[in-house]
Amino acid sequence: MKLFVWPIILFLTASTGAQKIRVGEAYVQKGHPKRAVGILTDVLKEPGLKNDQMARASMALGLAYLQLQQPDQAIFYLDKSAFLKPKHEKTWLLMGMAHHEKDDISGAIESYMRGVEAQPKSVALHWELGTSLLMADRANESVKYLKIAVKMEPYDAQLWADLAHAQVRIGAFEEARESGEQAISLNPDSHDAFYTLGDAWAGLGDREQARRQYRHAISREPMFVPALYRLALLAQADEMWGMALGFYAKTLTIEPDHLRAQGRLQASLAALKTKPISDQVSAFEKAISIEEQFMQGYEELGELKAQQKEWGAAIAAYKKLATLKRRTAQINQKIRLWQSEKRKSDAANKVKPAPSPPTK
Repeated sequence: MKLFVWPIILFLTASTGAQKIRVGEAYVQKGHPKRAVGILTDVLKEPGLKNDQMARASMALGLAYLQLQQPDQAIFYLDKSAFLKPKHEKTWLLMGMAHHEKDDISGAIESYMRGVEAQPKSVALHWELGTSLLMADRANESVKYLKIAVKMEPYDAQLWADLAHAQVRIGAFEEARESGEQAISLNPDSHDAFYTLGDAWAGLGDREQARRQYRHAISREPMFVPALYRLALLAQADEMWGMALGFYAKTLTIEPDHLRAQGRLQASLAALKTKPISDQVSAFEKAISIEEQFMQGYEELGELKAQQKEWGAAIAAYKKLATLKRRTAQINQKIRLWQSEKRKSDAANKVKPAPSPPTK
């Protein structure tokens, strides 16, 4: 209730269009867009408003409609504001945002381009234009505008990381490496910068360096799926099956609908099953050390250990499997069977007492 008090007082005492615009802007800032829409719509109907006042009211009204998730209405008023006051950077940024709300990337690009023409020294507009062009698969153009942005603002780590990402997309891997390293020098905690640097090294053919950067990314953001998936891809390419399975499984634990990870996990499993049992065991042990929730890993490991007659290890794997999913009759049956086999094995291997020496 306290949030409403001072805007209401302003509204009751407001007698001019300029004062009412300030009230509307106050409601937008406080997150009450419906109240702002009513006031600002009425203000725009008043005669005698100056162009600057109409531009302010229209921009505030556009922002209110954005808060109400009505991007078409927002674009209408923001476009009106931009026409009246084209050098106002925020209006173009909001208009691009409204187009993105509609999933209209081409509309966002057009808005940012108009903004750049009106404000050629705006870092933010060049940045948004560059990232939007990248979303539209226009990577060469993206690099062009992001380079302009970093030239104007050379101390923003995320801007350098975005440039590196765009450079990776066009195959400029050496430039991407340099941009990625610049991003990391500015912000050593940026998982995004390390990830993009990993992509650059992968493009340059240095898989070990790529792995190192992806691991740095994960150490800073353990749930960062893109880096986990990249590590899995590199491991699969090098037939490091345990790492491949572990990182694909970890990817799917975080993002179960990751279709490419699902397909590649199954392909890796199929390839692994052509290898000797000892290699399969090592791979599954590695996989579950990476992803402790990898149920199929415990199931396969249990079966393999049983084939090797290592009953204790087989039982341990299936007991872990039972804790990860509802204990089924099949799991219980296998555990009981292997416990029986273990008892038999223990009895057979029990050391008998040495015979007493013969008496003279």
